[in-house]
Amino acid sequence: MHTNQAGLSSINIDYIHINVLLGYLQQTLIDILCNADNINEINKHGILIAINKLFWIQNEFFTMHYFIPLKDDTVIIQTPPLTKKSKCCWM
Repeated sequence: MHTNQAGLSSINIDYIHINVLLGYLQQTLIDILCNADNINEINKHGILIAINKLFWIQNEFFTMHYFIPLKDDTVIIQTPPLTKKSKCCWM
């Protein structure tokens, strides 16, 4: 399954399909978390942050694997730090 030729051990899955799967899994976990009544708001906030970090890191790994930089002299632009802290509200 997903191999170029029969008998090969490696699988080839397009990046777009992996990205869609990660997005679907993240949305499903967040939906389950938001609908859980037995978890208090502080714990929900921490779990939400952990879910986002997990999928952010996974997406970075897949991006590094699938995309190779075009040039060696790429410019790295750093964004300024945020001055305003955002708050999360549960519906």
